[in-house]
Amino acid sequence: MLKKIVFAGFIASASLASVPLFAQTNAPAVRAAHAEHEVIALADTYANAIVERDIATLDRLLAADFVDVSPDGTVSTRAQFIDEYTNPPATAQTFESAVFDASDAQVRAYGDTALMTGRSTWRGHAGGHAFTGVLVSTMVAVYRDGQWQIASSHSSSVPPAQGASSPAE
Repeated sequence: MLKKIVFAGFIASASLASVPLFAQTNAPAVRAAHAEHEVIALADTYANAIVERDIATLDRLLAADFVDVSPDGTVSTRAQFIDEYTNPPATAQTFESAVFDASDAQVRAYGDTALMTGRSTWRGHAGGHAFTGVLVSTMVAVYRDGQWQIASSHSSSVPPAQGASSPAE
């Protein structure tokens, strides 16, 4: 009889011990289910922070090991990227708006990492001339310390014949 009670206690303990373990291993799956909405919102906030030159928001959104590849092929570290918006050269382009097309975005989540591709339209001035440009971008987001952050961003310009235009519309 004692062996049955000890065995039943062991089974009950093992069952209870597995509940927290299951919850921990299931957390990335739950996070992945919400990743699409959260990562698209992250991309939109990122674009707006660039337009507004909102350094505090960029500082919060960019992971410590962030790397950006711009449409012209320039590779920037996190510090270089933030400095570009903190101390822009006199010839730097300025943005009036950035519209991220959430309906075109695709997010694939892999646990604490998400890959997003999407399209955005930017309007601004460069070299004294107004411009409108369309970018297609890939963004890698990582879930760290309870929030999504951008680990990497890479953008390419869409040629005017495919939906972008150089002069302001």
